[in-house]
Amino acid sequence: MNFGEAGMDGGSRKIRAFLAVKTPPEWDEKLADLQRNLKSKFGSGAFRWVKPDQIHITLRFFGWLKIEEAEDLKQKLPPILKVHPPFALTCVGLGCFPNARRPRVFWAGLQGDLEMAGALQRKILAATDGYGEPPEERPFKPHLTLARLKEPDRRHVTDLEEAISRGFQIDQPWKVTTVLLMESHLSPKGSTYEVVAKFELGT
Repeated sequence: MNFGEAGMDGGSRKIRAFLAVKTPPEWDEKLADLQRNLKSKFGSGAFRWVKPDQIHITLRFFGWLKIEEAEDLKQKLPPILKVHPPFALTCVGLGCFPNARRPRVFWAGLQGDLEMAGALQRKILAATDGYGEPPEERPFKPHLTLARLKEPDRRHVTDLEEAISRGFQIDQPWKVTTVLLMESHLSPKGSTYEVVAKFELGT
């Protein structure tokens, strides 16, 4: 793996990195259909849509991570994660953070083995203590970010409330089997992500 746009800090190269699980291709197709339908109604303007092939669940955001730390994680995480069993999630419902009246993040909801997902996230937090930036202290709420909003007007709020009330679901379960170490590349058009390493969960 050749690390890309690395930051510098006292001569040490860094990458913007995070650990995540990536939605399967069949989900990406259905999420893309949903986004296309919503875009036709919402337009662009306040919405910055996440590309379907980049939709994921973040388990640990590091911010700037030293290259040496990333290499260390490649060795440290496999024996820890291979004893954590795979688990299944389903996609049900839509919502907004912090709420539909003041939307800043528009998301698709998740159900299924959320306890196992939470256990995986806590295991990762413990294993990566001291790497990168300290993790946020807010509770872990798995979701799929579909779009981010900046200064939405009342029409956007009304349209979002209507979309949320109609609901959404993907019938096919997603069996989560792999954790990814991702590098985030920043640009004026938004972030793009590159896989640095893959870690398999246990059988």
